[in-house]
Amino acid sequence: MTSGGDVRAVKLPFELGEYLCTWRLPVEGGEAVEAPGMLALEARRWPTGDVYGDVPIQWSVTPSGERSAGFPQQREFDVLTGRLSSGAHVALLNGGVSYLMPNQGRARGSAAMLSLEPFGETDPRLYSRVEFQVEGIEALVGARPIKSASFPAPSADVKTWSATIDDGLPRKWESDGVSMTYGFNGRFRVGRGYEFQLAFGPVITIEVDQPLSAIEWYRCWVYPMREMVSVLTRAPRLVTFVLLADATMNTKDQLFGWDITQDPRNSVDRAVNDANPAIVCDRDNVSLLSLALEWDELAANEHPIIETYGRMATQGDQHPRSRVLNLIQALEGSFGHERQAELEERQARHDVRRSEFLDRMKRLLPADDVKYLKRTLMKRAPSGLAQVLSATFDAPPVDVRDEVLGCQAVQARMEANGGGRVEDALANIRNDLSHGSRGYDAHDLDELAKILDRVVRAEVVRLLGAPEEAVVRALTPT
Repeated sequence: MTSGGDVRAVKLPFELGEYLCTWRLPVEGGEAVEAPGMLALEARRWPTGDVYGDVPIQWSVTPSGERSAGFPQQREFDVLTGRLSSGAHVALLNGGVSYLMPNQGRARGSAAMLSLEPFGETDPRLYSRVEFQVEGIEALVGARPIKSASFPAPSADVKTWSATIDDGLPRKWESDGVSMTYGFNGRFRVGRGYEFQLAFGPVITIEVDQPLSAIEWYRCWVYPMREMVSVLTRAPRLVTFVLLADATMNTKDQLFGWDITQDPRNSVDRAVNDANPAIVCDRDNVSLLSLALEWDELAANEHPIIETYGRMATQGDQHPRSRVLNLIQALEGSFGHERQAELEERQARHDVRRSEFLDRMKRLLPADDVKYLKRTLMKRAPSGLAQVLSATFDAPPVDVRDEVLGCQAVQARMEANGGGRVEDALANIRNDLSHGSRGYDAHDLDELAKILDRVVRAEVVRLLGAPEEAVVRALTPT
């Protein structure tokens, strides 16, 4: 979402940039030593720190008393703390420091926390609350902060512009020790009698009974929300900020990482409307928390559609060939996962019939023929992608076969087959692309990928427990 105007609805405690700081470097078997340096927090970069001065080097001492050391020397850490020149505090998380020479080193973490309160030097700080923003979340929830607005007629004596805020906000959902709130931060500015600006930005707040570390919050709640919003709003979305706190804290800590932009967005009508999500919580009477918990359960069970399509949704600029292969793989994996018991029963029957057949052949054929037959007879029960696609196309409330049939790539494959079913042509296309036995025009594959993308998205919507209207919406071309 692009920012609206100059007013930022969400103001963060810290910004990207370079900070002078004093690091506390751990010493094995001793107290940490302090060393001056820099902290670098940049967009699309891992947090890093430079260290100068008296750094803790491991020296070797010869019998004659001379010292020597090899470089670089590596140290891993869970937490590396420091104090900024401004008085704030930093903790680099899950990283390592490399000492390049006796008076210089470089640290890198998978994330960094900035705080107004000092960090402990061993265990990561735990938090019971997180606040964050994911692009596109407004479209998914469907709640708007401004309920109505009015402006005066040209002939009015008193010219008043007004906006009425929705008193139904924030939305709040609770379940088993988890509380989720969705609302808006609002800010306004009056520019000395020349301008009046009002802006809102969405904020998701989650509170839990059992506190989590910053990394756990991001992995368990923030990033999965990004994946889910990306899938349901049909476009890769970014996390713009993450703030963490605990009941004992008077301030909020700020999380910095590779894919957190630190650029909170204001909500803009056009961007929200263009998202066209498959699910709208307010309209479909679905809670954002229930969607998040369903997504988490699917991920915990390693559901193939989350492992493939969910991970793919946050990435842009994929070649149509890769998209077609990934989408078909997602459908095939979902089919197998959802029908695991049925497929296991079929496999058990196949094993029995195969064993009985081989026993009969032992009485009829020479030993060498039996060995050959045993080696070449399929051990897996017969199944095919065409069967998967047929069941998938039959399941949704909207049949997309005619759309798929209209794709140039499918028509070309069916012509080569001399006719047949759409499902068989798609299975042939997947095999052609996987084995490189036949090429297809990228534009033709893109046409096919757009349809398959809707089919996979509809499958995700169904798995999340949304109503049938949402499944139809996911299947409908935009």
